[in-house]
Amino acid sequence: MFNIITKLNSYDRPLKVEDVVDVFGLSKTTVYRLSESGQMPSAMLGGSRIYDPSTLAMWVASKEPRIAKAARQLEKEKEDAKEKSI
Repeated sequence: MFNIITKLNSYDRPLKVEDVVDVFGLSKTTVYRLSESGQMPSAMLGGSRIYDPSTLAMWVASKEPRIAKAARQLEKEKEDAKEKSI
């Protein structure tokens, strides 16, 4: 689960269904079903379903608060390491 948040945080663009399939390791059918039922956050844009990576990361974190805490700690450690190397 932790790798999911890290991977989602690496995106700087809206995700397509194929991206979500890759990140979560789910089938397209499952991603569409979760999205259409409102269980997975998504939006429709011009007839295509898109996903905001930061919204998905928060959604995952809300499902697993321990994972979110670990992800925040890792990000802080990375920032601290960058500051020390400057």
